Amino acid sequence: MADNKINDNAIDKDNINGISKRHLDKLNSDQLKAVIDGKMDDDRKKNEAGKIGKWIGTNTQNASIHIALILCIFILAFCGIDLVHSFVIKGSINMEMWNLVFPVITLALGYVFGKGGNS
Repeated sequence: MADNKINDNAIDKDNINGISKRHLDKLNSDQLKAVIDGKMDDDRKKNEAGKIGKWIGTNTQNASIHIALILCIFILAFCGIDLVHSFVIKGSINMEMWNLVFPVITLALGYVFGKGGNS
């Protein structure tokens, strides 16, 4: 059974926005300007996004959702470390921390998944 993967060899690395160099000569000046402007916009957005922006995107309307989701991940990672630590030293789990963390996590996840559009 064939893998559902893109064949990297089929994609020409010299394409500009999906148009090969040999076909660029056939475009009129307006089409050529649109292709080049699109490529420049893509490159500018990639450079302005930064490392985190490339990972989570640059849409400012989703920034609060991304921040809430990242905080949930960090808090859960910290709780996971505490859980593993308690098993390694054969100690008790810090239930006070878990009782504080779970409401914050459920609140943040409710915000992330319940955030509606502008209607």
